[in-house]
Amino acid sequence: MKLKEAIESFLRYLELEQGYSQNTIKLYRASLDEFLNYISDVSLSKITLKKIQEYRESLLKEKVSHKTRNLKITPVRRLFAFLHVKGIEAPSADIELFKKRSNGDKLELPSPEELHKFFEPSGNQVLDVAILLVAKTGMRLSELLSLKAGEVQEEFNI
Repeated sequence: MKLKEAIESFLRYLELEQGYSQNTIKLYRASLDEFLNYISDVSLSKITLKKIQEYRESLLKEKVSHKTRNLKITPVRRLFAFLHVKGIEAPSADIELFKKRSNGDKLELPSPEELHKFFEPSGNQVLDVAILLVAKTGMRLSELLSLKAGEVQEEFNI
């Protein structure tokens, strides 16, 4: 399967099976088309994790915010997660999102204790599931709020 065909299949899935809005599909298409232009329409078996990481690094050259870069890389991550779940041979896209750094300051990461506390069950199942969905999928708040019961598939290991 070639990249362009995989992208079209993924976008149909988001629209028809996941019920994503046309605005979201449009944003995903723009980001995935940019990725396609960078990689070119090659067979998925020829795409390496290194090439995907090079694409991520190329986004650093753009004079845009980390949020904009993340909007461009999240659809790529989700595409490769989709391909993996569907059993289509493609590289894992465990690509880090961009972190905000202000004025060149060093990025302060939470301590292991803070991180552990963040992922402890809160006693509110809805909140716990929402946090996991956002953390594991890069889902936007509007997408999270539009989810309905039964729309999250266990295949995605969320």
